Amino acid sequence: MRKLITILLTVQLLWSVSAVQQPVKLVQPNGEEIVVILKGDEWNNWFESAEGYTLVQNEREEWVYAAAIQGDRLIPGNAGFEPESESIPKHLHAQLPRPEDNSPIPQISLTQDEYKLPLLLIEYPDHNAQYSEQNFNDLMNSTGWNGTGSFRDFYEEISYDQFHPDATVDGWYMAENNHDYYGYNQGFTYAVELVRKAVDEAEAAGMDFSQFDNDGDGWVDALNIVHAGPGAEEGDQSNIWSHKWSLSAADLAVQYDGVWIDSYTINPEIQYNTQVYIGVIAHEFGHALGLPDLYDTDGSSAGIGNWGLMSGGSWGTDGGSPWYPAHMCPWGKTQMGWLTPVLLENDTTAIELLPVETYPVVYQINHPTDDSEYFMLENRQKRGFDVNMFREGLLIWHMDDEKLTGWGPNSDEPHYGVGLEQADGQYHLELGFGRGDAGDPYPGSTGNHTFDDDSVPNSHSYYFVPSLISVNNIVLDDTMVYVDVAMGTDVIVNSELTYGSGPAWDTGTMSVALANDFDIGQFSCILHDSPDRLIITGVNLNDRSSDMSVTFEESEEGNAHVELTGGTISAGMGSIFEIEFFCYSGAEILVEIQTSDADAFNSSGEEVIVTTEDGIFQIQSVPQVLSPGEASGAAGEVMAVPVEFASSVPLGFVGFRFSDDPDFLSLYAEPYSDDNGNGQWDEGESFEDTNGNGAWTGEVTLGERINGWEYDVYEANNSVLFTTVNWPNPLDPDTSLLVEFNMLISPDAETGDVALAISNILMIDFLGNPGVEGVGSDGVFTVTTGGSVGDNSNLTTAFSLHQNYPNPFNPNTTIRFEVETHRHATLHIYDITGRVVKTLVDEQLQPGEYEVMWDAANVASGVYFYRLHAGDRQITRKLVLLK
Repeated sequence: MRKLITILLTVQLLWSVSAVQQPVKLVQPNGEEIVVILKGDEWNNWFESAEGYTLVQNEREEWVYAAAIQGDRLIPGNAGFEPESESIPKHLHAQLPRPEDNSPIPQISLTQDEYKLPLLLIEYPDHNAQYSEQNFNDLMNSTGWNGTGSFRDFYEEISYDQFHPDATVDGWYMAENNHDYYGYNQGFTYAVELVRKAVDEAEAAGMDFSQFDNDGDGWVDALNIVHAGPGAEEGDQSNIWSHKWSLSAADLAVQYDGVWIDSYTINPEIQYNTQVYIGVIAHEFGHALGLPDLYDTDGSSAGIGNWGLMSGGSWGTDGGSPWYPAHMCPWGKTQMGWLTPVLLENDTTAIELLPVETYPVVYQINHPTDDSEYFMLENRQKRGFDVNMFREGLLIWHMDDEKLTGWGPNSDEPHYGVGLEQADGQYHLELGFGRGDAGDPYPGSTGNHTFDDDSVPNSHSYYFVPSLISVNNIVLDDTMVYVDVAMGTDVIVNSELTYGSGPAWDTGTMSVALANDFDIGQFSCILHDSPDRLIITGVNLNDRSSDMSVTFEESEEGNAHVELTGGTISAGMGSIFEIEFFCYSGAEILVEIQTSDADAFNSSGEEVIVTTEDGIFQIQSVPQVLSPGEASGAAGEVMAVPVEFASSVPLGFVGFRFSDDPDFLSLYAEPYSDDNGNGQWDEGESFEDTNGNGAWTGEVTLGERINGWEYDVYEANNSVLFTTVNWPNPLDPDTSLLVEFNMLISPDAETGDVALAISNILMIDFLGNPGVEGVGSDGVFTVTTGGSVGDNSNLTTAFSLHQNYPNPFNPNTTIRFEVETHRHATLHIYDITGRVVKTLVDEQLQPGEYEVMWDAANVASGVYFYRLHAGDRQITRKLVLLK
């Protein structure tokens, strides 16, 4: 039971039956029973409380509420955890991939008369079967079995007596292992072993598998297995969940009697504590014939609910009578070749629909502008296997062939491959509220007699394009349904979005064009931008629409709604208005704009069909310019070098490289005593006020625009690398100082200009877009007075500090210096922040030349400074430690 969520990595697709949707009991370790609902199917299932909250077992095998999803696992909450108070969503479950099934699909159109299929029975050494082979022969083949009908009766009814399955039942065979070895909680491949064992036993007993190749393609068409006991779909995960799969998924396909045996379905012996009913077997057999599941395979909605066999209808039209499985929906019957819909192409009144349970009468109406979408009309009555249906009446089905090519056509609500237009307009199936009710048919419990472009639900396409199809005057008279169908006008106008553009964080424009052969009295549309980066700020009418009144708004969902009324859009082609958008981005980006809900009415007030063409809007980049400011100083001095920033978009991150040529400038922080050893200057700690401003100055001084921002600065490859970030409070557009670099001018600098450059710029806007265009301009730093070797006083050569040797070094280097008079001198090593790392000299010195060595074995690689200070004189140089 601890393996409630099991993953199988395989390349086969597995079809299955949905969960029972009836209350099941779980037992806590202390013996307490709790009543839950089992949701999902063989591949993706979970337990929910009556309120819809998911339960999962914790490490102590206690059933508790799930608190979160982590990858493909449900995470249990603590004991006493209440999901409602913690705002945990209902129906929490992992989205697991489904394996594929590449086994051949039988061609039932090639079948002559009887369709022969095997049903093999297999039991376990520790769990024997309760019902005999004859019981299953009767369930499959006997007319009127159990007073409700056999498997054969069901398929003959839904095929209008065109399909006659004839099951050969054989068994019971004995499995090699005990019951729990093959359970759902052990993984699917164990169930495949059980199927292969049944096949081998049947072959050994003399079964001729060649008789089950009905279409002559060399493959057994529909192998069916029944295992002893119930199925996991009733709640006990140690059982096998009914499913359709293939032996080749576990490399166990086999050839006997000249035919290959691969595709199979497996079903339980027991259901509701008695012999299994035909519903689950009929559903899995539908998969064997090539039909997909029409419930929502990810569990987020109900698909077509109990209204069709390939969804919850395997449990009966009322969800609780699997002895009366629901008919296939008309799309499924069409796929099987058992009915051909009558195509309606013109207005037709008083259409008479006979009960579909008895007569293969279904009408189809194609959407006029979407080749893949169409509607099907059928009259469903409480007769035959549909006897327990919620309510009788007209069912209107909405198909989209684009969605019907994969294994889960109904997993993307509300855009289903096969959807039911529910007459009450509540969309309960899409919302996952039950599996159908009396409000779904027309007129139904709400007395809805109309389905058209303005009704709820409406006859639009899944892409919101009106069809002008109207099914109205819907009448249910005894067992007959009567309707009028209007196809609407065939007049079509085309709406097109022209290419639009605008600068980042500014206003741009895009035009909406209309091609119409007649005057239009009203037009409206909704524009969806993806990604959501455009905000509508205005609409400008032109000559074609100048007498119209216009309204526009930006919805909470970020869509732009525009409506033109009270005038005339003259017949013609071209732009009818221009939209102004604010470009809500700091970076260049292409925005796709899709038009939906485009409605138009001619001058007589009649609605016309509007086809739409999507457009592209380009938010254009705008250069954000970094510029070195003017600065100057003498060799050996420390000066501030400003960087100005002209920005027009909000930014959350700015980074760049600052370099000088010749390399005379180095980052510098005023030396300080790190008394508390925290690696930074703190109020009260002594420092050398190099620039004389009375305050400690670090290597950078932030401008007011980024005051308080996080930043990082360091030297590498004779350049300064600077980054700053503040996502909660982005940098507003402005032109002003960004940062000042406090730079030491080399004592060896020569008089003249030093070229400054800004490069390697990275800017990220406030939304996290990294494509902001950054531009660096050049600048000049002027060395006003050059220095002589080792002397920043320019007065004497007797006081000097030489460049260390070697440099760079690891870990030892030698420093030479001279003092000209008897005085107290210090020689300190500082890091780039100004913190004293090492004191090499701190004593009275006689005039002369000195040499000291620094062993840097215990400090990190990086840029350091060393300073000779004697009396009122000082010289500072830079050294580099590379480890």
